[in-house]
Amino acid sequence: MKITKRERGIVVITITAVVLVINYFLVVPLLRNWGETGIQLKSKQRVLDGMQTTIQHREEWRKEYDELKKGLGQQTEGFQYTSDVAKKIQQIATSSGVQINATRQMTEEDKGVYRVLPVQCTVEATTESLVKFLFALQTGAGFMSVEQLTLSPRPENPGILRCEIQVRALSAKVGSTSS
Repeated sequence: MKITKRERGIVVITITAVVLVINYFLVVPLLRNWGETGIQLKSKQRVLDGMQTTIQHREEWRKEYDELKKGLGQQTEGFQYTSDVAKKIQQIATSSGVQINATRQMTEEDKGVYRVLPVQCTVEATTESLVKFLFALQTGAGFMSVEQLTLSPRPENPGILRCEIQVRALSAKVGSTSS
């Protein structure tokens, strides 16, 4: 059986068409996946470069942050226990002219990276001394904030306010070092 030129041409064209179709269905998806992988790699490389840059600038930014704190006059205090928070509240109350009637140290909350040290106080003060007290708590006592505040005038003297205040201070975990 002899193959003619025409049959040989048809066989070559058929084999070429089959090879091209197989290549199309194999190579095109692979090229598409290769392109997507390249885009993802570039994106992740940009994120990595950004993280490395942040790590390199960490000390410089920490120094700038400390200088800004000093410039603003803020002093952060490291509280270890709720009793430390209660002592600081007492100091601020004394300097502000606020009378603390009762202080209750509440259970600390572990938030994983840091701890929350809550203290509840009952105080009596004039409006002016209360404003000084609250301002000093928010600005001069480091990582402290007033979470709840309930006001009521004293029945026999409406110029004196009775307040229930819940203060929360943030603290690093015990045993961890701050840098």
